[in-house]
Amino acid sequence: MIDATDTGTAATATRFDTDTRTHRDLDRQGSTLRRTLEQLQATELPDAVLSAPRFVFTGCGSSYYAGLSAATLLSTLSDRTAIGVPSSELWLLPDTYLSPGSVVVGVSRTGTTTEVVRALEIARERSLPTVALSLADTAPLLDLATAPIALRHVGEEGRVMTQSFSNLLLAGQWLAAAVSRADGDPRGGPYPAGFTALVDAVDRLLPDLEAVAARIAARQHGHYVLLGSGPTSAVCAEGVLKLQEMTQLPSESVAALEYRHGPIAGLSARTALILASTPATAPYDRILAADAVTLGHRPIVLAPSGSGGFPAEAELVELPAELPDWLWPNLYLPFFQYLSWHRTMLLGKDPERVNNLDKTTSPVVDPHVVDLPPGPIRG
Repeated sequence: MIDATDTGTAATATRFDTDTRTHRDLDRQGSTLRRTLEQLQATELPDAVLSAPRFVFTGCGSSYYAGLSAATLLSTLSDRTAIGVPSSELWLLPDTYLSPGSVVVGVSRTGTTTEVVRALEIARERSLPTVALSLADTAPLLDLATAPIALRHVGEEGRVMTQSFSNLLLAGQWLAAAVSRADGDPRGGPYPAGFTALVDAVDRLLPDLEAVAARIAARQHGHYVLLGSGPTSAVCAEGVLKLQEMTQLPSESVAALEYRHGPIAGLSARTALILASTPATAPYDRILAADAVTLGHRPIVLAPSGSGGFPAEAELVELPAELPDWLWPNLYLPFFQYLSWHRTMLLGKDPERVNNLDKTTSPVVDPHVVDLPPGPIRG
């Protein structure tokens, strides 16, 4: 059962009018993820994708984190090489990241993100197979793809990426598992059933996740630190991005044990230290939680139900589900998103008005109109 003891300046969550575009997006995640999974289960990938020895996942902002998670999962589930690269880096330094035999997977909510489109254009110029993951009906990114995957049903309303990220993350993970299963690799075996269990868990637990997130937001911390290792790293980075976009409060994410090597100097009474744990990383997460307790801090730990060994002083939020290690972060993601929304509302800010951002961000330098030199940039 999900639970979190209320401590700090507020004992109960403040209630807001939830009829905002972003909140509606958050509440729809269970149904849109189910439709995404149904679409993916009916999707056949071409042999040029399934047989490739190397994958390059690329995107910008949230889409980059979705691709990074999928790349790391693909490396975990198969003997293929897979990397995640920001699209700006790929089009600036194509020879650094692209090699014969690569598949380039472009991730973009709108399908029009300039850097991602340019990355796939470069891939096509080099006769490399491409995959596009997007929510668009029609878009340049889909036109450039050998295997376009358009999740048109998601229909996100809000300014920041919330349910679009959840669905694009699932699509990237499905691609990783599909490549593994094409090899007959047993490491990908648990994932078809795992995806169904994940969608069921999100559908069931969304109200509880919001309730816990709202109570923690009501404590009105001024600094957020989200920590995770392996499977949770990219999703913690995405959680921080939501906090930065919506609240504009100081927020950071580093690999969990790296926090002990410098960043922990910033831990203070105003910090919400949130540790996202999985069965694979739990032994080390317990050490980090104990470090925080020794310093007089009470960390918030997200973990599967039945997780033991964490200090009694830690605030343990246990989630009842049975999932493969790599899908636990997907279940933590709505918690981070709801936390960002509620904290934003408590600050008296509008989650639909994000400083300096729109749904599509134009780069300062448009790669379509710049005569880039061939090959990597050299100093």
